Amino acid sequence: MTTCLRIFLPAAALVLPFLGSAQTSPISQGKATQAIPSPRFYVGLAAATGSAASPDGFAGTPTTPTTRNSISVLPRFTAGWQVLPRLAVQLSAQYAQQNDTYNFVEGRVDANGQVHQLPGSYGFRFHSVIAPVLVRYTLINDLARRLQLDVLGGVTFVHRFTQYHNVVNIPAPDSTQAPITSVDYDRSSTGVHLSLGPSLRYRLGSQLEITADVVANYLVNNGTATVNGYVATTSTTRPSFTSSLGLRYRFGAR
Repeated sequence: MTTCLRIFLPAAALVLPFLGSAQTSPISQGKATQAIPSPRFYVGLAAATGSAASPDGFAGTPTTPTTRNSISVLPRFTAGWQVLPRLAVQLSAQYAQQNDTYNFVEGRVDANGQVHQLPGSYGFRFHSVIAPVLVRYTLINDLARRLQLDVLGGVTFVHRFTQYHNVVNIPAPDSTQAPITSVDYDRSSTGVHLSLGPSLRYRLGSQLEITADVVANYLVNNGTATVNGYVATTSTTRPSFTSSLGLRYRFGAR
């Protein structure tokens, strides 16, 4: 019995490492292969906040509106193509609407020297379509990690259509009812931005990821705007920021 143990134990010590490596290598290799993002395409849905600024001159009204009707968090759709294991190109689309109303009282003196307090209001309705075209580059060399850090860079297009409505009550001298003067016009503008920012991805499985992005947008064009057929230009040097949190689904084998 003692002789058998003396023979078996050294032999087991020599054989077990090879058996262990033979059993664990395929599994570990399989896990690493699954961790690398092999699908060619991906689609995503995220909750986004913030908006790339429009060159529309009405976008940066300095005063606080009397009322504001807008949704601060909006859905953003994304579709992308994984060109290389660490390089992808993606296109996103988002629609936003905002209604601002401003109330005021203006004093005017008529021909008889009487001062009239003229209540009035003006409002803006903004319709914005935001389309970022971005390149996503993975900074971490180990693609098998669940948590990945990317950098986003590219161009963001913003087309904004603005409806302006102004109402002023002008009292008539010989009437108890004041007529209303209304002014309406439309304005459209398209902004081109350079976009850059970090992104985090956490892999839930071989095809599903959680994403979190923060992007700074810098307006590069002068802001060509059209008001009732009249072309005007505005500009801004202030960057705007957008952030999003969502899910991404990968599909399509290489």
